[in-house]
Amino acid sequence: MNLEQLISKNLKNYIKYTSGASVPDLLDRYKIDEQTVIKLDANENVFIELDWLRERINEAIQSCIVTRYPDNLYVEARDSLAKYLNIKTGQILLGNGSDDVLDAIVHTFLDNTSELITAEPTFSMYEFLTKIIGAKYVVTLLDENFELNPEKILASMSDKTKIIIVSSPNNPTGNQFSSEKLREIIENTDRIVVIDEAYVDFAEYNLLNWISKYDNLIITRTFSKSWGLAGLRVGYAVSNEETITFLKNVQKPYSLNIVGQAIIPEIINSIDYIDETIRKIKNERKWLEAAYQTVDNIKMYPSVTNFFLLRILTEKFTTKTLIEQLIKKGIIIRDRSDQPLLQNCVRITIGTREMNESVISSLKKILGEK
Repeated sequence: MNLEQLISKNLKNYIKYTSGASVPDLLDRYKIDEQTVIKLDANENVFIELDWLRERINEAIQSCIVTRYPDNLYVEARDSLAKYLNIKTGQILLGNGSDDVLDAIVHTFLDNTSELITAEPTFSMYEFLTKIIGAKYVVTLLDENFELNPEKILASMSDKTKIIIVSSPNNPTGNQFSSEKLREIIENTDRIVVIDEAYVDFAEYNLLNWISKYDNLIITRTFSKSWGLAGLRVGYAVSNEETITFLKNVQKPYSLNIVGQAIIPEIINSIDYIDETIRKIKNERKWLEAAYQTVDNIKMYPSVTNFFLLRILTEKFTTKTLIEQLIKKGIIIRDRSDQPLLQNCVRITIGTREMNESVISSLKKILGEK
């Protein structure tokens, strides 16, 4: 049997998505003590106390009958989220992380004759989802300050364009695009415009109220970042009810497991606690903005998220060698140098003060101190 002759022809342009580091693998390869690991590569909320979260999960699963399939309409979870967002239940699509709802969007609107447009550098999942179904992935570039150019995006459209997707705040650059630029794109096309707001809880504004104004707009969000539920994989899309109905028809049944559904009302009822962790992250962000300035041979880019993008300015180190040096000190960060405009760039999640001090101290020892 020749597998290469049997696999989908779409895989000829397939780009494997590379996720964050496998901690067990790194522990084994570098002989690191797990208790000393500082994991800052996946933009998780490290301020949420695990004991507190376990209590919320334990409360949530009391109502779960795990021998049954979960509710495929996600009624209680969607009702709770709709009330929190002050929108209609029918405007929400829940899924197994925002990746799952993005997958539903791609499968609803794209095929091997159509195109998706985005602006890079950005979240690499967009390319993965587009190419794996055989659609064309069209790239425009942000400018040297990582700002969005609506004219470039609109000029790149063709009659094959079905989706324009923009991450705002943008991963991995950390900046939020102006609402005026996003509005220019939405108002000058009749194609689907997806705004990925995975990091919006850390930022200055959100576009949720635009859903009632623009019928071509879909907003995607996740519970993996500010809400601290990365391991449970809960995400959602918001749009008009007609669009959500189409997306739901394409989405795989039972995409969101029963625990993921049950935790949504429970965690929303604890919004004050979540908001407090967000305030702590913003405080640490301000501290880090000053602290990174004291490290030699790096450039820090401003961020409105829970991470920073840094560029290495010395030829003595590549991103790979810096990352390896930090791993040996028990610090895990993310290499982003494979994307356009991000040569020699790494991304580091904002941690607790103790974690952040360890990062700054280690960077100074490796790269030098100003």
